[in-house]
Amino acid sequence: MEIDKPHEEELSFIIPSEFPEQIINKIKNTEIIENYELKNKNKILQITDRYYDVSEKILQKNKYSLRIRIEENEEVKQKFITLKGPTKTNYAGNPVRIEIEKEWNFNEVKSILLELKRLVSQITIDLDESNYSSNPQIVLEKIGFNEIQQRKTMREEIGVVIDEKVQVEPEFAKLYLDHVIYFFNLDLQIKYYNIEIELNKNNVDPHKSTKSVLNQYSNYLSDFKHKFLLQFPWVKEWPHSKYLTGKAIKTLIDNGIFQDIVDEQGNLRPIAYRALDKLITEKKL
Repeated sequence: MEIDKPHEEELSFIIPSEFPEQIINKIKNTEIIENYELKNKNKILQITDRYYDVSEKILQKNKYSLRIRIEENEEVKQKFITLKGPTKTNYAGNPVRIEIEKEWNFNEVKSILLELKRLVSQITIDLDESNYSSNPQIVLEKIGFNEIQQRKTMREEIGVVIDEKVQVEPEFAKLYLDHVIYFFNLDLQIKYYNIEIELNKNNVDPHKSTKSVLNQYSNYLSDFKHKFLLQFPWVKEWPHSKYLTGKAIKTLIDNGIFQDIVDEQGNLRPIAYRALDKLITEKKL
């Protein structure tokens, strides 16, 4: 990874239970996990994500992804374009990857697309003001991208605060409780609960923090994960992104076996995760 690039450091979890809502409520009602304080923001953010690639699947082959995100709550609606790179593991064993996210406007979109072209040289991109608009779908389709995945997430945010005197920002991470819905066609929606613990983006900015401080944040993230899993043993670490999880679900749908792994409401059953993990790990997507 290029250490001078913005990146994300986050951990992902699933709840392989027939009643995941009960566990989500237990987490929401928890205020202290040993030396960490949980501060519930009591706000729900609706997130719509769309992923894009060219017809040759060049981004997928190079392990990059291009995402359009719309975030909405009672106060604001924002649009973002995000470029993500391959996932690697840092010295603390946490997954990290390049993540460049910008608000949707001509200059920011062009800068991200140029960076994508630099990282993936096979991509041909021709964006100028004549084919730009405020509608991301129209713009990306005009310049040769196709939508490959759509999902919606209802997100509740909890701040994770270190309850001790340390030389870092007290709220060093965010705990996200996500109810994820994948849209595969007009009649088929598949849902599951995903939990993410992500370092505050300002804390992983290489231009704002020294390497020793970055390592300290990583250590706190690993420590919190350990204590979080001890507190909630029903929660299991899930080393796959929502994007890859959605691709694996799509593969099961295409193979005609998805009905065995979802309930009548379209929620993933606990047995589904073993099949999904096998597909992703064995690269059978």
